[in-house]
Amino acid sequence: MQDLKQLVVNLNFINENVLKHLPVSSSVIPQFVINYTVIYFVDDKDLSIKSLSQELEWSAGGIRKHVQDLTDKGWLEIKNSKHDKRVKCIKPTKKLLTALRKLNADIGADLRSSS
Repeated sequence: MQDLKQLVVNLNFINENVLKHLPVSSSVIPQFVINYTVIYFVDDKDLSIKSLSQELEWSAGGIRKHVQDLTDKGWLEIKNSKHDKRVKCIKPTKKLLTALRKLNADIGADLRSSS
């Protein structure tokens, strides 16, 4: 049972830090949008709103609202696909990548020290 308690303590710590560094307080959707955007970006794959909504199994309209909000606030940007200029793709901004690096540093140091 102690292992489950430690898991929950770690999850709480991670969630507190995510809230501190990223714009995810109102809904879980922005967190998933950010997560998938970064994964696709690092893997050098295109991520459109359509493909993201299919991946998450949520409506394209709901995803679009959150993507637009994150774009308006400077966390994401919309770029043309490298493969098909008609397709608009979601990309992380330098602001988002910097925040994720800070989050990683904050979480990583503390989780390593608690192990």
